[in-house]
Amino acid sequence: MQQLATRAVTLGSGDGSGIGYFQAWRALSEYRESSVPEAVEWAEKARRSSEVFARAKGSAVLAMAQWRLGLKNAVRATLGEGNKLAQDISSNQTVDLGDGWINRLVARILLDEATELVTD
Repeated sequence: MQQLATRAVTLGSGDGSGIGYFQAWRALSEYRESSVPEAVEWAEKARRSSEVFARAKGSAVLAMAQWRLGLKNAVRATLGEGNKLAQDISSNQTVDLGDGWINRLVARILLDEATELVTD
């Protein structure tokens, strides 16, 4: 997974389009490989992206990494920022996300994973 994430960041950096999503995936890859400092670095890059859901994904990964580092106060703030970016949509709301629905879905899944991690 890490090799694919590295390749995506390398190839995606050429035109800058969607680079935040590649950075978020790289952050997740580093986190899953227990490379927490690298996960923090890549998550912070994703959080500087212009893409809202890339920032939300970066926030989710950063919160999980902060939890592993014992930075519990920072986790709550980071999760709060991510949740504002990818708010829950109730089942009775109609929201047109256009082509961004998959990015919002993945962001929500990661934010939910991070929330579950810190509440266990």
